[in-house]
Amino acid sequence: MLKKITIIWMLSTVAGLFSVQAQDVRVQASVDRNKILIGEPIQLRLDIEIPQGTPMGWFNLDTLPHFTFITKNKIDTQNNARTILFKQILSITSFDSGQWVIPQLGLTVGNNRYLTDSISIMVDYSPADPNQPYHDLKDIVEVPETDSLYINYILVAATLIAIALLVWLLSRKKKAEATPIPAGPRLSALEQAMKELEDLRAASSSANVKTYFTRLNEILRTYFKNRNLVTAPNAGNESFIQKVQSDLSRDQVLQLAQTLRLSDAVKFAKYNPSAAEQEEAYEVIRKTLPIIDEIHYKNPGS
Repeated sequence: MLKKITIIWMLSTVAGLFSVQAQDVRVQASVDRNKILIGEPIQLRLDIEIPQGTPMGWFNLDTLPHFTFITKNKIDTQNNARTILFKQILSITSFDSGQWVIPQLGLTVGNNRYLTDSISIMVDYSPADPNQPYHDLKDIVEVPETDSLYINYILVAATLIAIALLVWLLSRKKKAEATPIPAGPRLSALEQAMKELEDLRAASSSANVKTYFTRLNEILRTYFKNRNLVTAPNAGNESFIQKVQSDLSRDQVLQLAQTLRLSDAVKFAKYNPSAAEQEEAYEVIRKTLPIIDEIHYKNPGS
């Protein structure tokens, strides 16, 4: 009887320890708002609290259905007497209108699996202003007939002017061809891209944010075209990532992808990045191009 009581007491003690440990685990996901306009950023915050010394994995944050990652901040930690607090803030957005859900995010703590709550987000277009005047369709306006002889005079005069302009342009072209223009040394694709990046930085103080990011994307696109890496004129940013993902490290691919997504958010969703985000995007392009060029210059068939 005594042995049976002892076993029951030991089992209760172990169960109590596991219960206390489970109670010390806290996994939470939250957003700063549940309704946005298309392309408007949301701050997704992840908070985790676990007992000291407990092994833990992290969330799989590669993709979220209907949402795009803009930035991913580093994971902050805070040690308390009995627990460790983890916090990460991610900036996301959506370009799909509708009612979408950030699904439950799971991670493993010890031998247990924990899930966050799902979060509903409403993505909508800018509302129409009812105070603006409504412009109805206007009736067809009849144009008075013009005397045909008057039109003939106009046609003759326009023809004579066009002939004179053509003769003048041809004469200028012959003079220009007769004067040789000394050609300077031709820059490589990388040298041209780095020169354009320097020019962009010099003019960044006078350029608006959208123009700056549009030009930054054009420099990258021109480099890929000149190096025959991606030549399709309408290729999307995903084509650039797919082309070089085997050449770069995982962190380098992630940084380049985040920079291109940030560029799209600025150009198409009117996202206003901070000065730090603008500088980081510039540095990512400036550091990534020489790495890609070195790999493909040494291995032109890659």
